[in-house]
Amino acid sequence: MTYIGLIQLNNAGKFNQLIKDNKDVFFEYFKCDIYPGSINIFLEDNLGLWQELDKGIPTPDIIIPKEKLINMPVYLGNGQAWKCKLISEKWKEIDNCWVFRRINSKVQRGVLEIISPLELNKPYNLQQDEEVTLIF
Repeated sequence: MTYIGLIQLNNAGKFNQLIKDNKDVFFEYFKCDIYPGSINIFLEDNLGLWQELDKGIPTPDIIIPKEKLINMPVYLGNGQAWKCKLISEKWKEIDNCWVFRRINSKVQRGVLEIISPLELNKPYNLQQDEEVTLIF
């Protein structure tokens, strides 16, 4: 699936804390350390995509059972991840990343969280509302 979206820089720190609290669990499932933080991609034309992802459509590459994740609100379900690529004219292609979604997440409608073992923001000079192609 290919989507055009806008980068939404996330400075809230909640996702950062999730990664820090569950460092060993993420390593177990991703087979690498995940950078503590995420970037968000807003998909204006696909506001309901998160509903399909919560149903496991398409099938996630990784599923982390909720019971393995600590400090999670009761309403959240399993963590799911899909290997993805980000493409931009400025920095060409980043392929070492995943769309990550916890079932029933209250992340803004139309927004997908992107995680990676690499810091993405500074090294790639990501800018708020920068257009990006997301493939997963």
